[in-house]
Amino acid sequence: MSETLFAGFFADPVLTSLVTVQEGIKADKQLIIFDRHSGLSGKHVTACPTPTNTTWGFNAIEKTWQPKYIGDRYSECYQTFMDTFVQWSLNAGVNKADWTGTEMAAFIVEQMQDMIAEVFQRLFWFGDMGIVAGTNNQLSAGQVAFFNPIDGIWAQVFDIVTADAARKSTTDIGTKNAAASYALQKFSATDVTNQVVSKSLDAVWYDADMRLRQMGRSELTYYVTQSVYDQLERERKAISGIELPYNRQENGITSLVWNGINVTPIQLWDRMIAAYFGDDVTPVKSTLPHRVLLAPKSNLLLGVETTGSLSELDAWYSKDDEVMYAKFGASVDAKIGIDSMIQTAY
Repeated sequence: MSETLFAGFFADPVLTSLVTVQEGIKADKQLIIFDRHSGLSGKHVTACPTPTNTTWGFNAIEKTWQPKYIGDRYSECYQTFMDTFVQWSLNAGVNKADWTGTEMAAFIVEQMQDMIAEVFQRLFWFGDMGIVAGTNNQLSAGQVAFFNPIDGIWAQVFDIVTADAARKSTTDIGTKNAAASYALQKFSATDVTNQVVSKSLDAVWYDADMRLRQMGRSELTYYVTQSVYDQLERERKAISGIELPYNRQENGITSLVWNGINVTPIQLWDRMIAAYFGDDVTPVKSTLPHRVLLAPKSNLLLGVETTGSLSELDAWYSKDDEVMYAKFGASVDAKIGIDSMIQTAY
């Protein structure tokens, strides 16, 4: 079992390393953010003994955590594997049905923990409470339940852009996304020559709200699809002709740097878009395959009861029906803290 290859195993970046986690979110709870003092202050004082008062104003941003309990349960009988090589890893005799402590049990636990991590990543980024099967996606009616428990980050980004169009930069990335087929949506050699991603990342930076731009660049991240990241590599190599410098972060993620800001690829975005987000049930193109989100980590919030609940897995053997069971569950929600503190291109 330890020597087998497992198709589809992906080492995604740990979600908690990419965003900010807020623990203790068990049920609906207000998230209140105070903006800076609004209006002018400071003038020549001439009145005595009491100067004229100026109204002190705060803009309060109120959002509500609405966590949903996300979980699933699996069962498997040893008979499923009796005609396969896996039977060599099962127990002998009367305990054959009990996988506890076997290589097979360890293998399944390892693979399920990887799957659980992807479950919460999928919902954090792509959850959409208003999603409709076959509308800007290729989901069947039965698959909608795996996406609609919460509004993830991208659903919130789209809402923010609808309310404030300035939060989306007009770039050649958007032009590629709007192309009529999978083939035309791919970046080409002409795009390398035209430096489409380099210019797009510049536009996202220079179009951003000044409150975001005044933050230290080490606090910001360009979160991008792997397609955007790969194109940036090609464009830089075309100019320099040499291998690019990379920034190896503490969490093991390798990223490029643009405008002094880490460019971090989220490969899960590409996989989710390719698998589920065609333009309809018989897709001829992808729905926004190239995406950029500029934000501080502190503004992308993951609400949980405890961080440990995101990786908890309970597995047990039932003698009553001679079946192995496994389940997971955690209450989660996603929030963009301050709407103005993001900039995007798609």
